[in-house]
Amino acid sequence: MKKVILAAFLTLFATYSQAEDSDWYTGAGFGITDADMLEQSKADNDEIGFRLFAGNDRVLTILGVNFGAELGYANLGNFGTTEAEAIDLSAIVGVGLPLGLRIHARGGLSYWNTNGTDGTDPMYAAGLTTKLGPLDWRLEWSNYHDIDNIDVDSYMLSAVHRF
Repeated sequence: MKKVILAAFLTLFATYSQAEDSDWYTGAGFGITDADMLEQSKADNDEIGFRLFAGNDRVLTILGVNFGAELGYANLGNFGTTEAEAIDLSAIVGVGLPLGLRIHARGGLSYWNTNGTDGTDPMYAAGLTTKLGPLDWRLEWSNYHDIDNIDVDSYMLSAVHRF
C-alpha cells in the first residue's frame, strides 16, 4: 500500500513539475484600453477590454534569451460608435530576472475589425511575468497601431496556465 501511495505521489509531483516547466501556455487578460483618434481630437477614450491567447515562449533559447510565438484575440472596447477587436500573431522574446520575474517583448501583426472595416497593421507589447501559486501572472502594455485611424493602448493583467 505504501508503494502505491508513493507511486501516486511521485506521478502527481512529476506531472506538476512538468507543467510548471512547460513551454506551452494559454491565458486570459482583463484591463483598460485607451484609444487615440489619429484623425480626430485627442479626446480621452478609456474602455474595458480583454484578451485570450496561447503560445510557446521557448521555441528557441540562446544565451538565456527565450524566443517564441503567441496567437491572441483582443476585444479592445467601444470607442464612440466604433467597436475594436483584433487577432494578433506575434514573436515573443523573454529573459528571466532575479526573484522569479521574467520580462518580455512581443511584436507582430494584428488583423483588426471595427464595425465592418478591417485591415492588418503592426502591434507590439512589453510585460513582466511572475509565478504565484499554480499560475503565471502577466502585467502587459500593448499597442495596436492604426486600427481604422485609431491607436489603441491596452494595460492588462493576465492569468497564464502552462501545460
